[in-house]
Amino acid sequence: MCGHRLKEHNGKTLKCAAKKAGKPCECKKFFYILAQGAWILRCRCKHKHIEHEPNPPYKCAKPNCKGCDKGFDSPFVCNCDHGWVSHEQRVLAKNEAEDFSELLPANVKRGQEKEPPRFEELKDGEE
Repeated sequence: MCGHRLKEHNGKTLKCAAKKAGKPCECKKFFYILAQGAWILRCRCKHKHIEHEPNPPYKCAKPNCKGCDKGFDSPFVCNCDHGWVSHEQRVLAKNEAEDFSELLPANVKRGQEKEPPRFEELKDGEE
């Protein structure tokens, strides 16, 4: 939410190590926000995610904004036809082993799953 990349956050705590306007960023934990080219996720108040506070509930930082009293909320719906709040965000270390077999399609047996494609290789509407 702070606008900085994952690599600019501490690898263990995910606290932002970057500076904003010469001061340390206030972001306490990395939160991934989708952006494609010039398109950027906006809140129902019409302001960009980077125009909100970097920590929950991500209140709008624009003076006199009344469009999101409870914090950042976007009407964005992704390719799966669910809103962005319907998704769970996890950040895993490379060496973490977590069993996601319950997420595999029924016709794929454990050990047969392919490595997921890299995010930048994904195209809209393709698996």
